[in-house]
Amino acid sequence: MGLLKKLFGRSANDRVANPPPPPKDDTSPDIAPELALALEAYQQGQHEAAIAAAAPYADRHADANRLCALAYSDMRRYPEAFPYWLALFEQEPSAANNFRHTPHGKKQHALFPS
Repeated sequence: MGLLKKLFGRSANDRVANPPPPPKDDTSPDIAPELALALEAYQQGQHEAAIAAAAPYADRHADANRLCALAYSDMRRYPEAFPYWLALFEQEPSAANNFRHTPHGKKQHALFPS
């Protein structure tokens, strides 16, 4: 008796007659349109420009707070990053926001980098 038959009561040769269609590629942006320039600047390492473009939207978009917090943190300007991290944690209270990956793949606490 095969493993699938033991687990699910069917053999490995049993196939679904009509498999579901593959998911369509989502071409919509993952960020609000008004933050697109800020994201592009951040990705190009232009941290000051990213902050200038994102900061006006920090009260409405968690991503704006995220961009500002990351940009300030990347410049090691932690006291300026701190209010943006706090605002982000209030908007999105998840553990994932407490840690970020450094360019070297090492996890780093957002508020207390080593």
